[in-house]
Amino acid sequence: MTGERRPHTLLESLEGLISTPQAVPGAWSALPHNPAFRRLGLWPALVLAALAFLGVSGLETFSIDPNRPAAILFADAVSADQAFAQLVATGGLPIRPARSALGDGVVWIAAAGSPEFFARIKATGAWVINPFAFGGCFLVKPA
Repeated sequence: MTGERRPHTLLESLEGLISTPQAVPGAWSALPHNPAFRRLGLWPALVLAALAFLGVSGLETFSIDPNRPAAILFADAVSADQAFAQLVATGGLPIRPARSALGDGVVWIAAAGSPEFFARIKATGAWVINPFAFGGCFLVKPA
């Protein structure tokens, strides 16, 4: 040891690498100095975070794996018997009925009995969602 002072923290060891406005003149001059921009506060960040959450939520909810069961949500006007008949007629394999937290329509958890099942059931007006999205929070206990 030659008597040099060794840094004790990560911040001290990176001290010479971090650019500051004082170290690089004009480095932060691109930051807005408009008082109206500062008045917005965290709102732009909160809005962007909410939009990102909704985007990811939509992708997770409506991404369907054909090798796993899906939740088939029928319209409120469709009876339980009609929903079951549509499910079987389009090539679905019913697993169990369920209830949705999104509405009062009939819901079936079903597997694809044929490769075209999800396209056919969507053509009848039913929604197909991932029952495992968000830990299954769109579905409540079985009916």
